[in-house]
Amino acid sequence: MAEYSPWERRSTAASAARYERQLIFLVSGSDRVQAAAFAAGIEQRLRNAGFADPSFATEQAERWRRLGEHLRQWQPGLVTPGDSSLLRSDPEAYLASFRGLLYSPVGSAWLTGLPDDPLGLMRNFLDRPMSEVTGDLHGPLVLAQVPQDGLAFGRLGELYPLYRELKREAMDQGLELYASGAPLYTSYGVRSARLEVSSIGLVSLLTLAVLLVWALRSGRGLLLTLVSVAAGLLGGAAITVALQQQMHLLALVFGATLIGIAADYAFHYLCHSLLPGWTPADGLRPVLRGLMLSAASSSLAFLVLALLPFPGVRQIGIFMASGLAFALLTVCLLFPAFYRGYQGNGKRIGSLQSRIGSQRLPAALRLPLRLLLLFIAGLGLSNLNGVDEVRDFYAAPADLVADEAYFKDTMGIAGDSRHLLLQGQTVEALLQLEEHLLAQRPGLGLGLTALVPSAASQRANLEMQRELLARGLLQQHIVSLGLSPEVYDSLVDKLAEPYSPLVPADLEGLELPLGLGNFLGCDAEGCASLLSPGFDTLSMSLPAGVTLVDPVGRINSVMTEYRVAVAKMLLLSLLAAVLLLTLVLGWRRALTVVVVPASACLLSLAVVGLVDGEYTIIHLLALLLIVGVGLDYAIFRNITPAASQSATSLAITLSSLTSILAFGMLGLSRTPVISDFGQTIALGLMFAWLLSLPGEVTTPQELP
Repeated sequence: MAEYSPWERRSTAASAARYERQLIFLVSGSDRVQAAAFAAGIEQRLRNAGFADPSFATEQAERWRRLGEHLRQWQPGLVTPGDSSLLRSDPEAYLASFRGLLYSPVGSAWLTGLPDDPLGLMRNFLDRPMSEVTGDLHGPLVLAQVPQDGLAFGRLGELYPLYRELKREAMDQGLELYASGAPLYTSYGVRSARLEVSSIGLVSLLTLAVLLVWALRSGRGLLLTLVSVAAGLLGGAAITVALQQQMHLLALVFGATLIGIAADYAFHYLCHSLLPGWTPADGLRPVLRGLMLSAASSSLAFLVLALLPFPGVRQIGIFMASGLAFALLTVCLLFPAFYRGYQGNGKRIGSLQSRIGSQRLPAALRLPLRLLLLFIAGLGLSNLNGVDEVRDFYAAPADLVADEAYFKDTMGIAGDSRHLLLQGQTVEALLQLEEHLLAQRPGLGLGLTALVPSAASQRANLEMQRELLARGLLQQHIVSLGLSPEVYDSLVDKLAEPYSPLVPADLEGLELPLGLGNFLGCDAEGCASLLSPGFDTLSMSLPAGVTLVDPVGRINSVMTEYRVAVAKMLLLSLLAAVLLLTLVLGWRRALTVVVVPASACLLSLAVVGLVDGEYTIIHLLALLLIVGVGLDYAIFRNITPAASQSATSLAITLSSLTSILAFGMLGLSRTPVISDFGQTIALGLMFAWLLSLPGEVTTPQELP
């Protein structure tokens, strides 16, 4: 992927910062008084909820006022292209039209500044960027800026429900409400993710409680298991924040999945406590090696992610590895001290353990099942294509999509992050390039020249007015308006003064209104500015010096790098697990263990290929969890002696039920990133459980 140039980085940051906190609400209705009252209520409701800066509107009005005053000294050269063209072609028609406007019902608004601007040119010049920012209004418009604290993760989720409530209230009053703004989409995403991801934690904990009570009848075992899970979550979060100073949303999503793995350690301890002759004093001994190997291999697999230069993915590795370590320590330290074993109906428990623990694949089904899985894997993997479109990760609500289409179709307001980067050797070359571009494509967008025309244009505008003065047209116009001779004399003096054109540097230190300030600056190689066009103009051919910057497209390129890097780390994780297990089990048994999670990953990807034909980085991140859990299943299956295999089967089955149910529910999410994550993990864990079933009556030898 080509790197961003310095100017592209600067233009992307400027374009994003301009609108990242802005909200637009438009109220439409036949009764404009009613619509205006509702619009005023919207602004108040947003303020009360903490989603509108109370000083924003006043501040914007003050910025427009200061801008107008600041530009007065360059007034003779500041003329809109439309006014300039009309004054050149038919000055009498322009002046007559302006006088007619003054005598119309709306002309009173122009009278205040008439002596200083008898042609109305300066007012039109200032109105042009204002109208570009607000668009062609179809009703009262509310512009709001979300305060910085309103963007906090814990608060922003309430913005979208407020928008939905306002929309319903508008409909009840016979009005239509349209809204746009990045915070609304972010709020919807945060709220959906928070509600749906929390289901994995809730379902996992509830299923965990039900299974423990049903299978083990042990309140103390349930409490200790919850303590180990909580220790894993809190410990993982604490270590991640301590090392990274923050917690990425992606790490939080993965953090909820830690419940399933952390509970596995408790399951193995508790299920082995059901074996005959078990005592609290020796409770840890039968499972300690399995727990240590499982935690070490899983943690190593996750820690490989910390090698990647991507903050979110790196945090996942740190969170999962440290969380597993805390969960393991809790089981090893607390369970032997506080768990005394089940004291109830041992016959019922023994029967349950026997039924689950004796499950194995019938000999007649082994070969057909292997052939079926190979066929599925080959067919699915051959149909798989990598996709990296960040827009597909999130579900945009239909109401916001419809509102966005309304703004685009009826008002020309487009919420696209793409923009044009203009570059010139000098400031004047840059301004002339933009004027040429806008002349070729009228209505392209609001650029730097809306405030700072090129020096050539400013001088031409000045000469045009001097010519009108010489022809006597300006004197006739002022007399027709009934203005005093002093107004004419002032205009003559202003046009006769030496003129120094306005340049972008003259605006430095001036806080510009929202939507303005497109100048990016100059360096040794030249100057640059940005232009934000509409959707329908982005397919145009661009002249030299103009570049289309597509931040989303660039993010997609980065996502491709992420996906390839995570795929490599996934393979490296499996290799690291093989090397670690080889030191303890030997290379043959190490391969036997690792083949379970590796096969589960391939089979789950194959199913994704058969169903969707596409996979993303989300699917690969899900495979990392499958590797961690699959290693647990395979390690305990491989090192547990024959006499204890029933306890291992019971633990693996209880763990699988908990995880598959929780992630299966996530697979029903309307948010694609969550749905893909949940479905892939549920499939992988189902395959890992199936592949971990003993295929023979004999079991692997116990470690010496």
